[in-house]
Amino acid sequence: MINSPSFKIVPQGNKVLESLQLKHPIVGRLNIATEKYGSLPNRFITELKNVCGKPLCQEIFAFKPESNSIYGHYIQTATEYRRGNFSFGEILRLVSIMLMKENKVSKFDINAKDTAIGFHAKYGFQEIAPRSKRSVDMSLSMEDVIARKDFFDNLFAKHGIDYRI
Repeated sequence: MINSPSFKIVPQGNKVLESLQLKHPIVGRLNIATEKYGSLPNRFITELKNVCGKPLCQEIFAFKPESNSIYGHYIQTATEYRRGNFSFGEILRLVSIMLMKENKVSKFDINAKDTAIGFHAKYGFQEIAPRSKRSVDMSLSMEDVIARKDFFDNLFAKHGIDYRI
């Protein structure tokens, strides 16, 4: 089952994910969409929900027009889905890659907990500087995404997403 993402333009002029439906091998149908989050004009939340509307994973992020970038505040998976190869974090990381491409941003910056550095490094994020004993600033450039095009295109195909870098 291959599904195409649809995008919408928000008042600030950025594109966000309007809708993506996937068939997950374990939990069934998933609905993924991005909405405005909080009172700041450039902050958004992408939520991955099951067919009943229960949030299973979310990413809060902000567009940073002054640096032509996106800043990911965090990805959080519901406790009961953190183990067991559900790949919800990976799916949301792919959504953030799509948002990079759709908005022609130069980079995606995050502050990763020490326990999540390996997860983010898998997708090409590179350590920039330690922030504290338990976290590090990391960044993924659009150039690196393009250089790893085959890797990302294979992940889109694996999850049934009709999208290519």
